[in-house]
Amino acid sequence: MRHVVGPVVRRARLLALSLAMLAPAASHADELRIVTDALPFGFVGSPYHAELAADGGSPPYRWSTQAGALPDGLVLQVDGSITGRPEVSFSGTVNFEVTDGTGQSAHADLDLRVGQQVGVPRITTGAEAPKELVLGEPVSGFFLTARGGTPPYGWVQVDGLLPPGLELSADGVVSGTPRQAGTFSSVVEVRDATNMGTQFWMSLFVTSDRALGIDPDYLPEAIVGEPYEVVLEADGEGAVEFTIAVGSKLPDGLVLDTDGRISGVPTEKELEGKSQGLVIFQVRVVDEAYREGKMGLMLRMVAPAPDTVESSPKESGGCQSAGGELGLLGLVVIAGITTLRRQRCPG
Repeated sequence: MRHVVGPVVRRARLLALSLAMLAPAASHADELRIVTDALPFGFVGSPYHAELAADGGSPPYRWSTQAGALPDGLVLQVDGSITGRPEVSFSGTVNFEVTDGTGQSAHADLDLRVGQQVGVPRITTGAEAPKELVLGEPVSGFFLTARGGTPPYGWVQVDGLLPPGLELSADGVVSGTPRQAGTFSSVVEVRDATNMGTQFWMSLFVTSDRALGIDPDYLPEAIVGEPYEVVLEADGEGAVEFTIAVGSKLPDGLVLDTDGRISGVPTEKELEGKSQGLVIFQVRVVDEAYREGKMGLMLRMVAPAPDTVESSPKESGGCQSAGGELGLLGLVVIAGITTLRRQRCPG
């Protein structure tokens, strides 16, 4: 029995045959190329691993170097992996070649850099690290240094606080004049020319060579409702500035000017109905050299004396005058009566 192939089936078979014949040609027509465009940075003595990648052509791929050489300690495998531990620093360009299963090849120049690990930075001022900084004294000769890596180094503060008044430059110099005493900690980062870097914790202590003294250390008493004024003085350098210490306050009605003058008219609020009371507060002073001093002061407050009732001199004098006149009149009357009795009773 004879089978007749219809036109639709015939066209389908022809199409499948055409695709089968074109498929190998199309795969061979794909251009082989290297898609890796950069290699990771390496460190001397540390494990290194990189994978080269290609696209197109007909796998499998085989890799090799054509120009330039990898540094001692690194090896390129035929599958495109670069492994090993670099033994020396290196900075250069290597030409890599990839070959596919049909013999096609492609080339690419890739930069490779290997550097030393940056050592832990150390803080120095010439020969040794600073033990402490002095409040109000300019800082000089204080610089950060690092060892290892590829100079020059760049420095930056990434966290924490430097003492107010100090700053860190990009070349590692700390300069300025400390404006506040205390301990200040910050995180500093250093990077070398190859962008290798590390961070470390830096702690600086700022001390005050002496505290400022405040005079007087006692205050005259204040009378409620009456003007009050007293001037504080400090033994600092140049101009000084007075303030009330944090958490403290003056009696109601009084103010402290920055020049140390306490003035105003105190109110009876602090007495709470009593005839007198004590108010304690703390004063802070800072001079131009950023030295400071603090002192607690005690102010005695008293209520005004109560009003007293006094007799009028005019009224008092009038009473005395009247009393005197009455006394004299009484004598005259008695004397008259005595005379009359003597006249009526002779002998």
